Amino acid sequence: MKSFSVCKFKFKKLNTFLLMFVSILVLSPLFVNCSANLSANRSAFSLLSSKLDANEPLAIGYGSAPANIGQLFGCKNPYVNNSLNFTQWGATSAVYVDPATMTQTGNYPTYSSNTVFWTSREAGPGLPVLMSGAFTGSDKTIRLLAVPPGMTDWQSSLRNSGTTVSGTNMASTGLRFTIPLDFPTGTYAVRIEDSSADPVELLINAPTIEWAMGVPASNEVFDAPNHQIYTCGAEAGQVLRIVGKNFLPNPSVVLLDQSNTYFQLAVRSSDETSISVSIPSSLSSGTYYIWIGSNIQDAASSAATPITIYSNSTTTLSGMSCDGLVGDGSTDNTATLSNCFSDNAASASADNPYYLALPAGKFVITDTIKMYPHQYLIGDSMGTTPIIGPSSNPPTTWIQGSQWFGIENLSIVAPVTNALIMSDQSGDPVRSGHIILNSVNIYSTGTTVLTPTAGRDYSDGNQQMIMLTGPDIRVLSSTIDSSSNVSLAVIYGDGVFMSQNTFNQARSNWVSMQGDQNCIFEQNLLQGSPGEYHLWAGIFYSRPFWVYSPSMITQNIYSGYNTYANLLTTQGQGSTTDGGAQAYFGTISSSNSNTVTLANDLAYGKVGASNPQTLVVTIVQGTGVGEYRMVQGIDGRTVTLDHPWDILPDQSSIVSVTSSIFRIGVSHSTFTNVAHGALLFYGNTFDSSIENNQISNGQLGVSAESYGPIYLPLVNIDMINNSVSVGENTVYGEDPTGSGIFIRDVAGGLVSGIYLRGNSVESPLTFNLAGSVSGISSLLIDGNNLTFDSFSQQHFLGSNPGMLIQNNN
Repeated sequence: MKSFSVCKFKFKKLNTFLLMFVSILVLSPLFVNCSANLSANRSAFSLLSSKLDANEPLAIGYGSAPANIGQLFGCKNPYVNNSLNFTQWGATSAVYVDPATMTQTGNYPTYSSNTVFWTSREAGPGLPVLMSGAFTGSDKTIRLLAVPPGMTDWQSSLRNSGTTVSGTNMASTGLRFTIPLDFPTGTYAVRIEDSSADPVELLINAPTIEWAMGVPASNEVFDAPNHQIYTCGAEAGQVLRIVGKNFLPNPSVVLLDQSNTYFQLAVRSSDETSISVSIPSSLSSGTYYIWIGSNIQDAASSAATPITIYSNSTTTLSGMSCDGLVGDGSTDNTATLSNCFSDNAASASADNPYYLALPAGKFVITDTIKMYPHQYLIGDSMGTTPIIGPSSNPPTTWIQGSQWFGIENLSIVAPVTNALIMSDQSGDPVRSGHIILNSVNIYSTGTTVLTPTAGRDYSDGNQQMIMLTGPDIRVLSSTIDSSSNVSLAVIYGDGVFMSQNTFNQARSNWVSMQGDQNCIFEQNLLQGSPGEYHLWAGIFYSRPFWVYSPSMITQNIYSGYNTYANLLTTQGQGSTTDGGAQAYFGTISSSNSNTVTLANDLAYGKVGASNPQTLVVTIVQGTGVGEYRMVQGIDGRTVTLDHPWDILPDQSSIVSVTSSIFRIGVSHSTFTNVAHGALLFYGNTFDSSIENNQISNGQLGVSAESYGPIYLPLVNIDMINNSVSVGENTVYGEDPTGSGIFIRDVAGGLVSGIYLRGNSVESPLTFNLAGSVSGISSLLIDGNNLTFDSFSQQHFLGSNPGMLIQNNN
């Protein structure tokens, strides 16, 4: 029997000062460039193990507020007061048109001017560009200018540029052209000229910041509870993750403070879509601007986005006394642990969180342990401190907390009934979230090194092993071995960081991220054993298959440098989106710049009714096809938009109101031995990317599908530089006939703004178009190393002018 006395760990704010001020016109690239060393394995891209400290910034001059201001997505938590106090679910059906009669071919709208909705990413010398929008039928000349550093007035130089290329019309909904070979990589000014309309001028390929999230710089077990994740901001002295597109090597990141002083931030790591910078500990709390580019914010720079800096934490972590714990592998410690946590519940606070230290030993519990806010359970190590739950008569939940709790540096071995670890399930940021699982081994699969008989799944594989909700969720450097339906479910998350974990087994999904936003999932290993469990998906992003539930949105997901292996059952999928739903599919009565009035009632039963701002309105046929807007509010049949239409829908337009998945990027990952599909974007997905992934031995390599029967659109997807190979060829046997890349459309679906370039599919795997091409409004397949299957060649190629397929080997 041992007792543990109070001990304290205090982390003081670093008080350092700026040493020098140097005025220069343009930032020089003084940053660490990690992108050249990145590869698809867990050890090559480490943000928490970087040796760079939170370096003090170099002040480089004074100036005025930036002229080009942008906004980050996902700064508002959509689940405040999350509840189901709603009884009016609207219509029983969302569908008011016959999808079988819908087709883009023959119904392309006619336009008298040119409008660009979206442009493909990562353009460069000799590479094709796709624009999705509303275009005239006239021949087009594209006048181009490579924007040099320091240029601000790009319009005058563009109009005087002598560089032009031909544009190729793709019906009235797409435009394709090529960047000249002699241009440098960077930002380009584009002028669309034709004889029937005024010219259109815009910048493309500029770095774009879409969302940002602050994460702690260290996951050291006694330091981690003192910091938290912040969305659209970061804590002084910690790390800011910037996520977007068109990031070049050696990025230059500028911070502007409230006195209009410019600072250069230290870059810890970067790739095409993510930059990690150190936030100096000396910064005061408040609002700042951040952008990528030069301090004068020239035309090649990103828009300046506001971020919030929070004060560097000076929290003191206090140890609590707990007499009577016995780690002999047989004594029941349930009452002792429960009493320790409850006795210290009133004393623990945000300013003084408590931890309970478990030394080496085997600590048996037989019932639920309840943890209270600002309490943390920390062991001696994962190997020496197991908590063991016997197989007989397990409780519904082994460890229960509401919010602000954590488990670190130990192992848990126990059978599952409902959940092994569970937090408050509301997702309301007032009641849930702020949870750490750090350096924890969690087993519920039976035989383990620690306990050869523990781990029976009493739910018969129908429940979730770990169930967490809310803001600020961290799962780090842990192993989760489960026979549950889902190993780890994060619902209503806002600010989720999962890194350097291993997920073994599971019956359905290893990781289920449902209705989450601002999430980083990187350097994880997800693996199964052939034939042992019915594995459905490695990681699943979307809303659950629920009806009459609160509203949900999935947005701002960075998934990179992960390894997926051995999903060899018939439904095995590596990374997938799914579960979308529809509230309306039909015509409109009227529209103006900021609203659209539907012709019939909405049906909320499948999309939720608690927050209409999780919904998106998409024009799926007729005038404005391919354009979407987020919902700001709904009054009866009138939907108010978050910003005005570029092209107003009219009586020819059919619109869809759906739940939404926005800005999900899957990159630099490996998928090996995945029987059904390695990487799948089902419908309901917008402004997302699949790039630089390595896939082998699977039936479907990369798949993008507008999926029925609820007619979910697929809009603005970049699929770049993915490699699909036959690999071990255990899925197909002697004659592999699967799809390396697969695009599906269904009657009533919309496939718009889909860009495939630089992808390689090893023969005899092929590229497949499936279902129908009637809903495709702009699809460019250009500059890939692949062949088309015979069915696609016979039935689909050349049948829809919104498709352009060329320059493929």
